[in-house]
Amino acid sequence: MLGKIREKTKIHIKKFFGSNYFLKLLISYFFIILSCILFMCILSYSFLHDSLNNQSIESNNRLLNQFKNTVDSLVLGSINELSIKIYHDSSVNPYISYYF
Repeated sequence: MLGKIREKTKIHIKKFFGSNYFLKLLISYFFIILSCILFMCILSYSFLHDSLNNQSIESNNRLLNQFKNTVDSLVLGSINELSIKIYHDSSVNPYISYYF
């Protein structure tokens, strides 16, 4: 009795997997899963693109501000030193003292 049931189930399994219905079912599941994966890829790409774009803009702004502060401190520091040197040279050199 148990042997007949096993044989019948084996026959049904072979018919199911060998049938055209199983192939259609497999293809439809494949396309459903593929469409979900594609949709998630598009959403994640859009999110990551916007996020990366914003982060790069913020990083560039910080870098430009740092560069601006560095250049300003160097230029302003040099101006102070240069003005002191010119003042000192004007007291020593009569040609420069003409302009003061």
